[in-house]
Amino acid sequence: MDKSKIVSAVQSLLSSAQDRGTDQGVLVYTSVLDLLDRATVDAEIRDILGKLNRSLTGIEAHGHFTDEEFCVVQFLRSSD
Repeated sequence: MDKSKIVSAVQSLLSSAQDRGTDQGVLVYTSVLDLLDRATVDAEIRDILGKLNRSLTGIEAHGHFTDEEFCVVQFLRSSD
C-alpha cells in the first residue's frame, strides 16, 4: 500500500472539487488527508482508505464525479 499515491489521489479529488466550485467531498478529502498525514502503519492507512471508499460510495450515489475524478475513485477502490 503506497501512502504517497493515496495522498496524491485524494489531493487530486480535493483540487478538482475546489476547481469546480463544489463543496461535494471537500470536508471528507481534507479530513482524510489530515488522517493520512498522521498515519504511521499500514493498518491505519487501510482503515482510513476503507472509510474513504465508503464515503466515496455515498458521494457517488448522491452527487457527481467528473470522468477524471471517477478514474481517481476507481484507483482508490482498487487500492482498498
